[in-house]
Parts: sequence; structure tokens; C-alpha cells
Amino acid sequence: MIPVRVFLTLALVVFLSSCATQGPDVRRASYAYSRYMKGLLSDRVGSVDEAVSFYLDAQELDKQAPALHQQAGLDYIRLKNFNKAAAEFEKVVGLAPEDTYARYVLALLYVQLNDFKKAAGQYASLLEKNLEDRNQNIGLRRILSQLYFLDEDFDAARRESKEILKLAPVDEWGLYMIAMIDGQQGRVQEAMAGFKEVLLHYPDNSEAMNALAYMYAEQSIELDQALTLAEKALALDPANAAYLDTAGWIYFKLGDIDRALEFLKKAHKLMLDPVISGHLKKAEEASKSLKKP
Repeated sequence: MIPVRVFLTLALVVFLSSCATQGPDVRRASYAYSRYMKGLLSDRVGSVDEAVSFYLDAQELDKQAPALHQQAGLDYIRLKNFNKAAAEFEKVVGLAPEDTYARYVLALLYVQLNDFKKAAGQYASLLEKNLEDRNQNIGLRRILSQLYFLDEDFDAARRESKEILKLAPVDEWGLYMIAMIDGQQGRVQEAMAGFKEVLLHYPDNSEAMNALAYMYAEQSIELDQALTLAEKALALDPANAAYLDTAGWIYFKLGDIDRALEFLKKAHKLMLDPVISGHLKKAEEASKSLKKP
């Protein structure tokens, strides 16, 4: 019996010999496959840069194989080169428009690159293929509403949120996003009513607690209730810089500057944010004024 390793070696010799006697297209495809396999082997031993070079060589030989771009893209992700990874997955989607996995990865890469509009475009394409699946429909619209919100396309974000609520009238994300959009568009009363509705159905939603508390503080109304909400949010997430900032800002509005500084300094230490920095600066200025003779 011929040992397996010898048999495989003989088979490879026969295959390459047959390719040599055939046309250039067949030989080119066989060489591309060879480079692809070498890339996979390099990936297995952790030689990611070497693997990428093999995949790129293979692409030069076979420009119609999505797998070559997908593997290169995945390795670029490992190398944290997200621009090149996105370029490879764009080619995958171009060659194989029905490849949902490639679209998901490409959308995530666009998010990583802060290109929320392009990310939304990929999720919108996925949504078209999942309109009949209620759970997928809702899940994709949740992502879309957030992406449109981040891209400051508030009308589109509202549209997707309303579609969610048609499918699930008290969906937590849908209710929350409508309230957030109202706040961003200056509809203060509607936003506060929206956050109250979220808390009516989901009393442990710390983001809604914080948002409502902050809106009260900004208007200098219902400050005692605002503080209660902020404390509840912090009890659920004590290291959240946004929640610490809200509590500090409420204490500032209540005139308790020492407590305001305590919370705002913690928030500033956790997150470098212009809003937090501005609140801390005002609290420090107020503290200095109180200490003047």
C-alpha cells in the first residue's frame, strides 16, 4: 500500500503536470488555488502578514474569487488595518451580493471607521432580505435607528424607530430612541414624556433615568426628583461617567458645590468629554467664588 503522504505528493505532481499541458486560464486558476492554500496554512501557524501576501498574490491570478478577498479582509482585521479590511470586504460584496456574512462584517468595519452612513447602507440591504422575519426585522431596525442617530439623520432614525413600534408597540429600544430623537430636535416636553414612558414599562432602564434627570437639571426643574433618578442610575452603573456628570450637575444646580465637585471630578477622570469638562470648570469657579473673603 502506498503511504498517504506519498500518494498525495504523486497526485499533486500529476495534477500540476496536467495543468501545464492545458490552457493558461487553467494554470492560472491552479496557481491561485496554491497561493490560497499557502495563505490558509500561514494563518494556521499565526503568520498573518505572510498569509495576506499569499492572498494578494492569488487575487492577481483570479479576480473573481470572493474567498480570496474575504480571507485577506479577515487578516487585515487581525492586523487592525480596518481601512484595508473594508476595501477587501467591499470587493466580496461586489462579487457576491447575496453574501450576508460579508455584509455584516463590512457594516461592522464601517462602524469601526465611524462611517455610519455606509454602515446603515449595509444593514438596510440586510433588512430587505429579512422583512418577513419579525425578530430579524426588529433587530436590524434597532441597529439602523442607532446608526442614523449617530449620523445625525434624525428623520431616518425616527422612521426606523416607528417601524419597530409598529411591530412591537412597547419595544424598549424603540421608545427610548424616539425620546432621544425628540431631545436632539429640541422637543423637550415630548422627550421627557418619552423617557417617562420608557420607565413606566422598563423601570430599571438606567439610560432613561439618566436622560430624564439631566433634562430636569438643564431646565432647573424637579431637581429633587432628578437627583433620585440620577442616584438610581448610578446604583445600577456606578462607574458610568455620564451618570456621574448628571449627578454632579444636579448638585451644582442645588447649590451643593462640594458634592458637585466630588461627582464631576470622578466623571472627568473616567472620560475626557467637553460637556463634563465644562461642568467641572463651572463648579470649580463657583467653589473659588465661595472661598473668597
